[in-house]
Amino acid sequence: MPTPQFYGVTTTGIYCRFGCPSRTPRPENVVYLNSTQDAQVLGLRPCKRCRPDQLTAPHQAFHEFVASQLVILAQQHPAHTIKEHAAALSISTRQLEWIILLQTGFSPRAYLNSSMPASLSERIST
Repeated sequence: MPTPQFYGVTTTGIYCRFGCPSRTPRPENVVYLNSTQDAQVLGLRPCKRCRPDQLTAPHQAFHEFVASQLVILAQQHPAHTIKEHAAALSISTRQLEWIILLQTGFSPRAYLNSSMPASLSERIST
């Protein structure tokens, strides 16, 4: 039997990804599902927080967006600091560091140094 990919809550009629930030359901109200089609057959709708019907979860899509926009911003404004790039993305410096670390395993500076030509990456300071 394959590992379930989603869980459905029979009392609310909703199915979620594992790790969804929604309230934890009572175990007796949970059914385990292998696909979104299984959920639809049971008459369950997708959760609006974790969006199990989409390919990537909303928070994952946001992290990918931040990582790609950081590179674009650094190429357009190589003299800006990481703090200025975070402000341009409307997030805190700490949140930018955390997102880039989760996405790439590197600090923002190391990530930019690895993804940009050496002449540009030398101009970026923290």
